[in-house]
Amino acid sequence: AARTGLPSWFDISPRLGVSYDVFGNARTAVKATFGRYMAGQTTSFPARYNPFTLQSDTRTWRDTNGDNLAQLSEIGPSNNATFGTPIASFRFDPNIKREYDLEYTAQLQHEVIRGLSLNFGYFRRGTHNMRLTKNMGWSASDYSIINITNPLDGSTIPVYNIDPAKRANVDRLDMNSTDSNLRRRIYNGFQAGFNARIKSLQFFGGWTTDRIIDVRCDAIESNAGRYADTAAIAAGNQPQPDFHFCDQSKLGMPFLNEFKIAGSYTLPWYGIQANIAVQSYNGNPLFTRWVLGAGTRYAATADACKCSTPGALVVPNLTLASYTVDLVAPGKQYYARRNQIDTGLRKIFRVGKYQISGQMDIFNVINSSYVKSQNINWRLPVAGEAFNTFGQPLDVLQPRTLRLAAQIKF
Repeated sequence: AARTGLPSWFDISPRLGVSYDVFGNARTAVKATFGRYMAGQTTSFPARYNPFTLQSDTRTWRDTNGDNLAQLSEIGPSNNATFGTPIASFRFDPNIKREYDLEYTAQLQHEVIRGLSLNFGYFRRGTHNMRLTKNMGWSASDYSIINITNPLDGSTIPVYNIDPAKRANVDRLDMNSTDSNLRRRIYNGFQAGFNARIKSLQFFGGWTTDRIIDVRCDAIESNAGRYADTAAIAAGNQPQPDFHFCDQSKLGMPFLNEFKIAGSYTLPWYGIQANIAVQSYNGNPLFTRWVLGAGTRYAATADACKCSTPGALVVPNLTLASYTVDLVAPGKQYYARRNQIDTGLRKIFRVGKYQISGQMDIFNVINSSYVKSQNINWRLPVAGEAFNTFGQPLDVLQPRTLRLAAQIKF
């Protein structure tokens, strides 16, 4: 049957700002703002609860008779009791509210000389009414904790193995988290910059240092990616890979730094404009994840596995077909800094009522082969294997590129 009011929300979003001319000469200003910003929601909200969507179910096949054919008796139980039926695996609390951010800023701006200004700022943003997806088909007590050994450093990692009798009871309810000690997201950032406009020279630039603290400890199961440029972990009864690192306020997350300088200069010849942009960004979080299966074993020697049971199954009687764990805590590994220089030339011609502009740009002048993403799935080397794909680049920065463009305006 048709449903209406998915959702039906009424929100008020105040945004306030104030500025003060400190010395009354219009050269030094103190500014502050406060704003409430609602999370963007369009068709994605009702689409999440549409029962007529693509479904999947991962099941384990063990070829017990060795004939390489799948018999019904060899196929493991379902991970979703509603699979193949027009019943949504997600539903929402009728009282669910829209997520929103509260943002506070404070800035100081000062004109050093005519055409050159400096600014310093502090920014803070906190997320409220965060959405919590709770599986009502089971509780945390339906997981048994199995401590495994981290093959990188010998530390202990807890694995949450769901009760086989409960794993198909998929009934996910979306609600608002009510305990900020268990779920919150806070951003703090500091910025310093300048803006210059002196005769034919225009330049701006700045430095930013910021940090996000993400705490999500009120649900073992995860169904969304939490970090930029990383793949989401599917909701197939799979615990989030870093649940044992779920409170980032205890992990010593570092402040990250970004720099950028860009500008243009009109050359004294033929009105040609030259431009350049120099950027340096901190790399995205880099994860090292171990995908475990029912047959995954430790290395055969104690030195290699850093464990007391070399060659043993990592997770005996693993319920799920696969299980992903983080071997390195968030905030401990990042991709290398991304340094990039782009430059170009631009010229405008006027022919009667037409304005013609020609532009030549060179991207990635230093021809950096920066690795944007790589294979993060760690595994034991296989005997006789010439190359282990762990750490293999999957995407690199586009090499030095020349682009020519023209535009005509009437």
